Order: sequence, then structure tokens, then C-alpha cells
Amino acid sequence: MPVLSQEQMNEFNAKAERIRKAMFLREGAAGNLKIENFVPATGIGKFDARYNPNTNVLDVTVNFSYDFQRDRNKPKQLIWTPMDKIKFRRKAKDIIENGWGNKFRMVSEKPGWTEFSADVNIHFNEVEQGKDAYRVNVIKIAKNKSSGGINHGVVPHVTNVNNFAVELDDTKEMELQFNFKEGLIVTKLKSFSTDKRTGDFIQFDANSITLSESDKRNLTAFCQYADKIRINELKGIKAFVYGMRGKNDSFFTRNLESGRTNAIVQWLNQKMPGGEFAYECTNQIANENWASSAIQRLKTLSNDPAKGNGGALIIIHTPADVDRTMPVRYIVIKHEFGHMIGLPDEYFGNHTNMTVSKMKLDAVIPETYISTVVQTGNERLQNMQENFVKRLEKADVPAPYFMGMKGAENVIELKEFEEAENDWYEARKAYKQKVGDGWKYNRWLAKHPKPVSPAPILTASTSIMHSGHEILKCHYITLWSALSKITKGYIQPNEWRIEDV
Repeated sequence: MPVLSQEQMNEFNAKAERIRKAMFLREGAAGNLKIENFVPATGIGKFDARYNPNTNVLDVTVNFSYDFQRDRNKPKQLIWTPMDKIKFRRKAKDIIENGWGNKFRMVSEKPGWTEFSADVNIHFNEVEQGKDAYRVNVIKIAKNKSSGGINHGVVPHVTNVNNFAVELDDTKEMELQFNFKEGLIVTKLKSFSTDKRTGDFIQFDANSITLSESDKRNLTAFCQYADKIRINELKGIKAFVYGMRGKNDSFFTRNLESGRTNAIVQWLNQKMPGGEFAYECTNQIANENWASSAIQRLKTLSNDPAKGNGGALIIIHTPADVDRTMPVRYIVIKHEFGHMIGLPDEYFGNHTNMTVSKMKLDAVIPETYISTVVQTGNERLQNMQENFVKRLEKADVPAPYFMGMKGAENVIELKEFEEAENDWYEARKAYKQKVGDGWKYNRWLAKHPKPVSPAPILTASTSIMHSGHEILKCHYITLWSALSKITKGYIQPNEWRIEDV
């Protein structure tokens, strides 16, 4: 048997690849690249998917039937009229198909096959009962109540909503979503850390009021990030800058505090589109609780300016006269459709160590709201979340915001507090051993009060599978899984990437 040259082998492989690609296109044109009744690895959701590489379109169809119900104990006016049903059907279809379709696309990274992609068309397809993958129970109630859910282990799958499910949900606590966005900005600023200091404390050279080039770059990057977060409703979030003199600064150097403050205020307002973001934290403002606690917390840390170089502290704060709310954009039916395509709720917190690790690795959620405590006792939620996160890792997609809605501590400040508290206990113990339990010890306690634990933060993510309206890349992961399974004979799962439209 003759041995082929390298050139002949390359030509042979190229021809074989052309044949495979032609087969791929023919299969797509014939409608054979499809999967029916696909249940994602999360164990919830069921949908059909069909991919056509000739048009680069992935059609995703959820087949369902409605069951319009009313509470038999309620007044007669809660009966569904034919027009009520028509209006609900129309709204639900429009919200789901336009709300979920074409938010992201899948793109092939396979060498020689990069012309293939998948734009996602969503079809919310009402069928006769008996031919449905989903039963949507819609109960008619008199007063708006945010409710919905799925029945686990039922065939066909069941989603429960009420007649308000197609309306903007004004029962949501919008201040919690404001807190979340504010937390994103705070955490981003703190993330620019060097040595033992966080990015909200800018250290200056001794006797200097000139920002370093690295600090300029960090503050510029921070402004670019914060500008994306600060939509019109969040313009009230401000930065207050408090200048400080350090141990290494000469006593004879004038206006260091104000010079450092002005340098940062000017730079932030120059780099933040529209300006009016940064302000001087005057002595009067510094006496207010929110400012004084931040300043005192800094002084308890190892980067206390009184022990070294001075600088300026940047405190992100929303003034009391600002309305801490965001516009209502949450719609129940849009959230429930996420379950229909296999997505878990994100407001039950973390149920696996894998989830915690993934969120920390991706750093897409403010560390402020990451609970390092894994919730236990619910095997169903644990399996659902773990299988979801595994697919995110395969697709190299950032994790969503798995977090409880209430009682989440500000982890960054909590760590600072724990550090300061440990230092305080050690210092107290050492001083007591030195002077005993007398008046000197009591004077020391008066001058060195025990650090105060930060207050808990109540928050709610703006993700569609939590309490908001935002559809993230991770919410296309079950569609990515279906496409990967459909095309596995031609394009491998790790060769499909989810990207912005």
C-alpha cells in the first residue's frame, strides 16, 4: 500500500472535512438536526430544539397547554371570560418569545467551521392537552400577588401562575435591587487591592498630593465599570472622598488632606461620564454615622494611615434624600419560562461547594453577597444546582447570582471586622498581662473600643431567575446543552461559545 505524502494527507483530510460539512448542511436543511422533549441536566424543563446551519438558527419550542382556573370560594367576577383568556395568551406569548429570544448567540470555534453560529428563536407553542410537555395552570385572583412555581416529578410538567403573571410585578421590593447594584459598585472599588489595603483607600507618597499612575488606571477602570451600573435610577449613588495625613507626612506640609481629596475628586469626575459623581467628604459629613464608621473601620486595619503613609478614603454612599428604588421590570411569566427551559431559582443561596468556588472564580457577583456557607438538607436543589454549574464550567460561562434575599452580610467588611476584632483581642490580652486589671487597663479600654460588626445587608439580584429582569449568558446554558447534543457528531460541545448578540 503506497504511503501518502504530507501534502496528499492534507488534501485527503481537507476533502473529508468538506464532505462532512456538506453532510452537516444537508442534515440541517432536511430538519434532522433536532432533539425532542429534551430535559436538561438540572432535571427540570422540557423543550424541543431544531438547528439549521444553513440559516444559523436554533429554534427552541416549549409545547404547553393552558388550564385557566379560579378559586371556587371567590366571587363570581373572578371567572375567566373568553376575552380574559385571549389577552393573557397574547401577552404571555409576546413576553416570552420577545423577552427570551436572541439575547445571546452560540458561535462555533471549531477550526474551519467558524462560519456556523446559532441565533435563538423562542416558540411558546400552545397545543391540545395530551400533546403538551407543560401544563400552565393560571388561577384568577382579585389582588396582585407575586406567585408562581413548578410541580416537581409531575408528567406533564406543571407551572402555576396567576392572572397577574403577565403584568409588571409591583410587589417586588425595589430597594433590595438598588442595594445590590450599589454593592456591585462598592465591591468593584474595593477589588483594586495592593498589599493589605483595598481599593477604596488611595495611598499617597509622603508629603504628596499627586496620584500615582497605577491609581489613575485603577480609578479610570472603576469609573468605566460604575458608569455601566449607574443607570438613570442609580445616579444618586455617589463617591465621597476623605483626605488623611499620615505618620510619614511632615507636620509642616500644608493642605495635604484637601489636596489629596481634590486630586481624587477631580480625577473621578473627569473619568465618570457626566461628572457630578465624586464630592469632598467634609468634616461635617465625616461626623455622620455612615462616614464616621467607614473612617473608623479604616483606622482599625493594618493600613491605618496614622501608622504610615497618608492618603484618601473613598466612601460609596447614596444620600438619604435619594429614592433607593429601581423601576419594576420583573414579570412572573418571564421568570417561570426560565424553569421551562431548565433553569433553577437563584434566591435559595448556595447548595454545593462547587457553586461557591465557581462564583468566586468568576467574580461576577459582588463578594459582598456571596455566602460561603453551603445550604444543606435539600438534595433536589443540590443536584439541580450542581448539574447546572457543571455545564457552566464546560461552556466557560460565568455563574449567576446564587444568593439569599435577606440577611446576607457584607463579606468584605465582615472580614475586615474579624481581622480588626482579632487584633483588638490580642492587643487587650497583651496589655492586661503587662499592666494588670487596674486603672491603666481601664484607660486603655476607653481609648481602644472594641470594633463594631457591620450591619447586615438586605439585597435582591436583578437576574431574571432571582428577583429582576436581566437575562444573563448563563441563562442560555440549557439551550447550549441542547445544541451541543444535536451537533455532537460534527461540532463538539467545547467548540460552541455563548456570546453577546
